[in-house]
Amino acid sequence: MKKFCLSMMLTFILSFVGLQSTALAESNSNENIATDKMWAITFNTAMSLESAKEEINVHNHDGAVISTTISYGANEKQILVHPPKENYAPNTTYTLTVHDEIVSKSGVKATSPHTMNFTTQKEGWGDYHSIKEMQMKDPKGEAYTVHLLADEQPPAISSSTMWFDNPYKAEFKLAIENDASKKIVSTPIAGSEETTFYQNEAVALDDLVRKINDNVFVISQMAYSSSTEDYFYAVQDGGIELITFSFADGETSSNIINTFKKFDYLNDTTYQQAFYNNAFGLTLHTQYTFNHEDVVFTQQQGLDEKAFQKKAEDIVNSVHEIFYDDLISTVGSSEERDFSRIKDDLRPLVTQDHLEKIEDAYYDVCIECEAWYMNVDWSWDIHMNTLENTPNQMTAETVELEGIMASGGYDVVSLNKENGNWKLAHFSGSLFDSNRHLNLSKDQAKQIALELDTVNSVSYLGKNTEQNTDHNGDTYTTTIYRFSVNDGEGTMTVDASTGSAFY
Repeated sequence: MKKFCLSMMLTFILSFVGLQSTALAESNSNENIATDKMWAITFNTAMSLESAKEEINVHNHDGAVISTTISYGANEKQILVHPPKENYAPNTTYTLTVHDEIVSKSGVKATSPHTMNFTTQKEGWGDYHSIKEMQMKDPKGEAYTVHLLADEQPPAISSSTMWFDNPYKAEFKLAIENDASKKIVSTPIAGSEETTFYQNEAVALDDLVRKINDNVFVISQMAYSSSTEDYFYAVQDGGIELITFSFADGETSSNIINTFKKFDYLNDTTYQQAFYNNAFGLTLHTQYTFNHEDVVFTQQQGLDEKAFQKKAEDIVNSVHEIFYDDLISTVGSSEERDFSRIKDDLRPLVTQDHLEKIEDAYYDVCIECEAWYMNVDWSWDIHMNTLENTPNQMTAETVELEGIMASGGYDVVSLNKENGNWKLAHFSGSLFDSNRHLNLSKDQAKQIALELDTVNSVSYLGKNTEQNTDHNGDTYTTTIYRFSVNDGEGTMTVDASTGSAFY
């Protein structure tokens, strides 16, 4: 007469045919069981695996049998009950049953079934639900699962295409787990206790909580319809750290304003931000290198301002010279214009996209006009606004003062680095008008006067205001500075809004 024992948090002594069965007391609680629990049942004799597969099962409270896998454990006396592929459901009660038809390898059968109820834990996060999972790695390459938790489940995605419809508000937290541990962290989410996501056709949770790569993920808050306030995170020392941005001007920040979903991993440790600037009609970029150990994004730049100014002037002047040398040689007849004559000369200086724009201008430009295409005399010292500066791209705005050969206005120029060479990638201009024009100081106006070839000395006399009319016919008030030049030889005026000088 033989006995075998069942050990699965509860321990039973089971008898074979002809013996009475007796249950022993519970050895542990069967509440709050992990959803991926694997049960080990130990007998005191070798068991038939085929019989165990037939006679051991798990069912839920509705009586439905759960798809588990049965295998031997350390030896043929131990039977393992593996969890279903998708794990057990959280906060659910199940019943594990060893039926009385189970037999040992010698063919001896049990006399009665034995059951055990167990209840799984509440998703492992208490009152919170995991609404988003991301597989991440720390600086050493160790794998973690990052969870975005919420105390309320997200609503279904609505059919609205308005980004602000169907807001999802809850109490959100971040959590992290690996094979060794799991925990909720105190790292703030998107810098606010009033974090809001949206669930509609234009914007959904998966758009606002995104994995950039294995090292970085982002949580975004909508700023406008097409831009977001982005906060970036990385796994560090078994926790989750908010990444700091370190900018070229020495400033730091915990977030950036970015075009919706336009922050990308480029290569190695390089990442790129893209932001559409409505005022200039350009998508501008910023590049960063990521130091995972320090949890810092550091802005990377290419040219300094002086180097950019020189390269931009050299390239634009060369393009201007090639452009007009050909046009003037054709005596200005539109039938005689042939861009193919200069196309190869321009290729080393201009990107392919901008070359097409220069070609359009080549056939449309007026040679007899006073203001020539790309005839630049920029005043960088009066105005330079760097719009973007990356190792391979730089864009800046400057001004060209009003003069004999220039109408005066703001110019935007971009250079791209291709195969080690900087090329003109964008050139556009806008005239001064009543809404946007200069506001020169007295010293700036004096410097303009001194830069004229015929002026040797300048003395300030005073100023007055006048009404200017812009190219749209709109009027605005400007300051006119008056100077005595060349030791009283004459008087010069400088318009503070355009930089135009009259002597």
